[in-house]
Amino acid sequence: MVLAEFDEALISHVRKYPCLYNNKSPDFKVVWKKENAWVEISKQLKSDVETVSKRWKTLRERYTKEHRKIPTGTGADSVEKSGSSIL
Repeated sequence: MVLAEFDEALISHVRKYPCLYNNKSPDFKVVWKKENAWVEISKQLKSDVETVSKRWKTLRERYTKEHRKIPTGTGADSVEKSGSSIL
């Protein structure tokens, strides 16, 4: 699987588990649910838990870094803000 395809598949699978990315989710702080989610995702992607969780962290950090570069405020062009975005 090419890295771009892996990333798309990973994002698609993570979307099914809000406990991994949505801090407003009641399960966000429930460690065992997060661990179970990563196990399920790793099975689906035929990879190990460490690989998928590290790749997710990298994708999330890169997205956040790029998102912060978007100018905001009165001097910025109109930029649509999306709600609870998942990459």
